[in-house]
Amino acid sequence: MSTSNSTIQEPLNDRIKRLPPFHAVFEGGGPPCSSALQFYLSDLDNKLEENSKQLDSCLQGLLRFTNDLPGERMFSSPKDGLLHMYNSHMLEKDSCYDPETEEAVIILDALLQRLEKEPGCEEEVLQEVLTLASSEGLLLPLRMSAIEAPDPTIVSSASLHGIMDPSDQIIEQRWNKLASQLKKYLSEQLSQLPLAPPGGRCSNYCLDRRIELVESLRVLCSDENAWNKYKTLRIQQLEDIFANLMPEVEEEGVSHKDFAKKCGLLADSVMAMIDEDFVVLTSGIFRKVTGVFKALHDLYLEKFSDEMSLLIDEIGDEVAKSSQRTFKQSKSEHGLHKNNVTGASGKGKEAGHRNSVGALTHTKEGSSMGSRSHQAQSLDSMFFAGNPGAPDSTSAEPRRRNTFPEECMQSLLSIVLALMRLEDHIDGLLRSVAWDITGLPPKKTRRKPSIRGVLKSAASPDGGRYSPHSLQYQHNSGSFSSSDTQLDMLINNPHEMATAPKVVEHSRQEERFRWEWKLVFKKLSTDLSQGVEGMLLDQMQTALSSELTLWEKKHVLKVVTVDTAVQEGRLDYPKVISQASHQFLEVVDRLLPLARVGCDGCLTPVRISFIDTVCICFKNVHVQLVKMSKDVPSKAPLKQMYVMQATSVMIRNSLMHYENLLSSDDGGKKLFSTLLHLYSELIDTLMKQTVQLHSQAMATSILMDADSTDWANIKDFYEDERCSFTIQMWNFHLRGLRHDLWTTCPPNVAQNIFSSVLQDSLLALMQRYVHVQPSFRRIKQYRYDLTTILLCVMDHLLWVCNSASKLLDPGHGQLPHYSVHNLCSNLMAALAVVASPLDALYRGFRRGFVSYHEGLSDQDRSSQGTNTQWMTFFWSALFQPGNKHYDDMQTTTALYLQLTLLLRQPQPHWGLLIQALLMKEYTLSIILLTRSLMMASSHHSHSESLESSNGDNGDKGSRSAEPVNSARCIVFAMVGILAHAQEFPNALSKCVLPAVERCDEWELFNVKTTSAELKPPLWMEALFGILDPLLEKILEPMLFFLLKERSPDAPRDSSLLSRLHELPCGCPSNTAEKAATWPGHHAVPAKDLVRRCLELLIESTQQNMYSLSRPVCMLFHTLQNACADRNIKTPQSCVGLQILAWGMWLKMKDLEGMQTLVGLPLSQHHRHHLPMLADFYYQLMVFGKDKTLPNGSSAATEEKLRTEEVSDLEPAEAKGNGTPRLASKFHKTHKDWLPQKVDSIANYLLNEMFSEPETDILEGSTSVFADQVALEVAAAVMATPSGLQHLRHIHHLICNNSEWLFQQLDVPPPLPLAVEASTADPKTLRFLLNLTPKPEEKFVPAVEQNRIGAFTFDQEAIANFNIVWMSILTSDLGLSEQAFVNLLLNRHEMQPRAVLDDTEKKLVDALRTAFNL
Repeated sequence: MSTSNSTIQEPLNDRIKRLPPFHAVFEGGGPPCSSALQFYLSDLDNKLEENSKQLDSCLQGLLRFTNDLPGERMFSSPKDGLLHMYNSHMLEKDSCYDPETEEAVIILDALLQRLEKEPGCEEEVLQEVLTLASSEGLLLPLRMSAIEAPDPTIVSSASLHGIMDPSDQIIEQRWNKLASQLKKYLSEQLSQLPLAPPGGRCSNYCLDRRIELVESLRVLCSDENAWNKYKTLRIQQLEDIFANLMPEVEEEGVSHKDFAKKCGLLADSVMAMIDEDFVVLTSGIFRKVTGVFKALHDLYLEKFSDEMSLLIDEIGDEVAKSSQRTFKQSKSEHGLHKNNVTGASGKGKEAGHRNSVGALTHTKEGSSMGSRSHQAQSLDSMFFAGNPGAPDSTSAEPRRRNTFPEECMQSLLSIVLALMRLEDHIDGLLRSVAWDITGLPPKKTRRKPSIRGVLKSAASPDGGRYSPHSLQYQHNSGSFSSSDTQLDMLINNPHEMATAPKVVEHSRQEERFRWEWKLVFKKLSTDLSQGVEGMLLDQMQTALSSELTLWEKKHVLKVVTVDTAVQEGRLDYPKVISQASHQFLEVVDRLLPLARVGCDGCLTPVRISFIDTVCICFKNVHVQLVKMSKDVPSKAPLKQMYVMQATSVMIRNSLMHYENLLSSDDGGKKLFSTLLHLYSELIDTLMKQTVQLHSQAMATSILMDADSTDWANIKDFYEDERCSFTIQMWNFHLRGLRHDLWTTCPPNVAQNIFSSVLQDSLLALMQRYVHVQPSFRRIKQYRYDLTTILLCVMDHLLWVCNSASKLLDPGHGQLPHYSVHNLCSNLMAALAVVASPLDALYRGFRRGFVSYHEGLSDQDRSSQGTNTQWMTFFWSALFQPGNKHYDDMQTTTALYLQLTLLLRQPQPHWGLLIQALLMKEYTLSIILLTRSLMMASSHHSHSESLESSNGDNGDKGSRSAEPVNSARCIVFAMVGILAHAQEFPNALSKCVLPAVERCDEWELFNVKTTSAELKPPLWMEALFGILDPLLEKILEPMLFFLLKERSPDAPRDSSLLSRLHELPCGCPSNTAEKAATWPGHHAVPAKDLVRRCLELLIESTQQNMYSLSRPVCMLFHTLQNACADRNIKTPQSCVGLQILAWGMWLKMKDLEGMQTLVGLPLSQHHRHHLPMLADFYYQLMVFGKDKTLPNGSSAATEEKLRTEEVSDLEPAEAKGNGTPRLASKFHKTHKDWLPQKVDSIANYLLNEMFSEPETDILEGSTSVFADQVALEVAAAVMATPSGLQHLRHIHHLICNNSEWLFQQLDVPPPLPLAVEASTADPKTLRFLLNLTPKPEEKFVPAVEQNRIGAFTFDQEAIANFNIVWMSILTSDLGLSEQAFVNLLLNRHEMQPRAVLDDTEKKLVDALRTAFNL
């Protein structure tokens, strides 16, 4: 075997592609950056230019060859020369002799002998046959006659005196024997391939192997024969699935319920088989025999609908018994009843085939639709405005009783869901092969007239014979799925598309078909529609009656908690709803599939019955909600109003969901627009009623206190030790309202109600305090009250703002937040003018209001007043003047504010969480990641010491492992979130680099100390999880090659091609020398196999580098630069290459994972080679030939190979004593190829396009844009399989460590912290690896009354609150001159009877003069 790099073998070249697959560029988390795409395109341009040069060289060679031929003509173009060769018949003069018969027989005998001597070599024999045909031009069997093998139809009609050539008979016998053995082997291999698991995905190897075997089978027989063999095999496998999943017929008590329970699993198994065959069929192997979807229909849909029709017959019999009707009985192959099959007589036609689903009787068919008007009238009569549970409310019509058995309905729903899933799956496959690059309908074409259309008119569905597996081709039919995408509309619209959809592969277009599985329900449609109506009405009447009875007795609604997954949806879902509505919605959701499938066909009455009944039922629910809301608050507590609000929102969202599903099936027709309007109005009405009730309670009860509002009293209010009682009760009422809303209503509704109540109550307070004229003794009370109000509002605003823009810089359209800030600005102005010291007021306004405004205009624009600047005077540590965006704030204050907003939302807000993780140079992400890694390292070291000291104490070991597992979840969540933040590509590197620095893990990258045997840190394990799809893609070519190779222990013989030096025609063989070097023909194949696998691994690594996401590439680039700055020599001067090799080493060492990847059990031969390949790959990619593998792992590997005696592959002594010989030999034989591949990978990972970006996507953006970007990143993270779980982990971690985080940020509070927080020693606060959801805090009135947010309602602290009067008075108070004068006249000093000293009189007179008072 040649060791030159330029002589890589042909089988290897066939497997390796020169350019990386283009689709790989767009994998790994989204499209690549523009720089990476440009890098790829430039490489592609270089390859195309090189190919163009090679083509030019080839054409010049052809031109020289034709000019060198005998003759005087000289040609100027290769085309002219080749035409001259063809026209002058020059090539025919060099034709071969006819092959000898004996030679052909010898070739076939040699192939047959090899099959007998070497079991399992069938594929190699087939490859030799194909090579003889493709490379040597010998197409077996070599018949002596010039005609092909006779067609049986031709032979049967030929002359009886025709005699076949004896030599052809001998060759034909040999060939038939050879072909039969090969076909038998291929069929056995196909049957041994494992089926994809139900609901899972078949491995790429099994798919590739299946296509290869089918292609091989197609080579040996005709298209139709190959298809029949493959079809027979799949039918048998499908029968086995049915036999395994369906209950045994002999079991006692087996009914349709037992069969229906398996329908879902059966559909999953069938869909898995369909996916496998879809890949085979779309490859074009059987394009001449059958269409893709016709084959899928014949193989699977027909069988599935047959079995379901038998189940439906059994269900129909039970329904008939319950309704005093009978159906004819029959027996199916699985023990189910079916209609008897008769002959072709009229009676047989009436009874129908076993799959016939025609009309039951003409009387029943006639009464089916005729009863719709009566049903509609009965439904209308169910709508009542009075008591739905009272007996007299339904006196006009007796209560309906559902005669459709519940068990039968459940079985039918299982069948319908299974059929719908199959239909949607087929429709998805159809869309995947449809190709419409413009999105426009093609030109209309007229169909050619058919004589069949003249002779036979189109029959109605009732006039023909129906079968659930009838395949009806059409050009302009409707869709058979519930999707409503633009592509489906173009395909399904009969007025805009008259031709079949184009397909991706360039093959004949396949007409669409309809799978008429709905016809199997035809004889049950009437009973089913009545059953749906009865179930909905019975459930509605039962639920509403029980709810109304409880309401009349106790005026309380039973509530049920809504699923957490639903709460976190995009719509505004509540946390609890009423039990009656919950039960009714469950029934509606359960029956919804029956309405979805009734868009056309025989199930249309079921759909109509469902929609009509649902409308009537929800109208009744609406009436009852309106009636109960009138009892609040006179008879029922106000909290029941919140439950009604939550229930209304839940019903509205459910109606929107139903309309989206059903309208897409009905051409976009709005089915519940009236109901949606009703419930939207009800929600708005209940919100307004709630706000109005609280506003009235504020005005009439809470804010009314004679003692507190006696401002003219000459006595101090409680000796100036506290604020008014009304203000404290106002805050207490708001806190209780907020707790009730947060635990009951949907998040947006709760925040809207609370903010509206806050606005209305604040307006009442503002109107009161701007007209107050406090006496000298009540000025402090006035100041205490306004200070308390502003501090409380500042806390309440943090609860109602779901973005920083509403808090820092609300716009005119962000109501009521903008109004609340305006009211607070007015209150602050009143506080400044009325309660400020007289000398401070004089200094600020001694020159009049005009001079005051001129002073404001001279100030910087950033310090000019806005309606939010009032917060800067009451919490200056958090709010600074001019801060309207997080970019204007310091890191600690911005993060403190963002965390406060995040923790005070009614439910987790993923946009705020993402924004907190990514803001201010990823400070929070760095803190969480670093702390988790440090604690995991300390707990791991502690657990190891415990295990060494107490080996038998398992409880301590398990407890110590819990923090490590929690840290693992946190690190994996952080790395997963940051790696998928494509808009912030440097986030991952910015967070991992400090973690590596803090944990001092730089030696992992040192070429002198690194080793694959070391335990990777948690962040690297998480990174390996991100790289796992890439590693699997790299491994696939090598695994496919390895699994196709036979075991070295198998008997081997030299191939025919290696001994065939002369062809039967007399020409020398061109493949004899090359065949001797092909796989399977060395004395010792193990080393050759390892070498080839290494070549595939390295080549595949280079090809798939482009699929790495930009955040990961930037991490590699940043780590390499950091190592260079610390003078750490890294392997191959590329950290990314080392990490990839390390991940590949761990992946290949995991034999169970490899077995799962390929989908087949690994033999001992494969388990022996994979660890060897892992060691050699890591050695070559990381160390080259100058470093030994860790811990002598390669020594054992090399020792196994040393025992094999190979003279031509015996490796020379390596320079290092510990260097593996085979790795050194590989490096020598690929001394040019290997460095080129490694340098190509390293150069790409170290490219400057992955350096730190100069700009940020949020640079100079508004807060609204930043919020939208955060929501987009959150949506991208949740689109990943574990994204939502990662976000939950981080949210729970922040909630459980909120006190520790706020302590680290060190933002001074405006008031003392609450008792429970202040008593905790700051030194005892620790970062906890706690991922459990934090329970909701209970509302304790005695505690909540003395709280302002997280702070204590400390009267002394409020009295001593530091107000910088001059800063307030010199700022923009937002007052006009008249408003200022009105407030000025409310001061005690400005009153006529005020007692003033001389200094105060001078100041008052100056102010009166300045304002002409």
